[in-house]
Amino acid sequence: MCLHRLHRDLMLMEVNAKTVDEIVSLISYTYQSTRRRSVETGPVGEALRDLVKAFVKYEPGILSQQPKFDDLLGQCDEFAIEFPNILMEYIAEFAASKESG
Repeated sequence: MCLHRLHRDLMLMEVNAKTVDEIVSLISYTYQSTRRRSVETGPVGEALRDLVKAFVKYEPGILSQQPKFDDLLGQCDEFAIEFPNILMEYIAEFAASKESG
């Protein structure tokens, strides 16, 4: 239920310099509080990470231009490792949409 509400809220959120602090806090909390394939956080932790990554995937340009986002990449190793993969997914989906359109 909470993941569905978070999904709804993220879909409605406008990403800009004013909301970047909230987004960085969400990413930081998510990666500090969950571990990939962890018994402790289980499937909910993975689902939360997947939701946050999906959100980031569609806003990489705006986020990556913000200094607070750069700070996050320096502080959160797991996210910093996954971020290039998120970008590659975004690029692949963008390229596929151009080919089909």
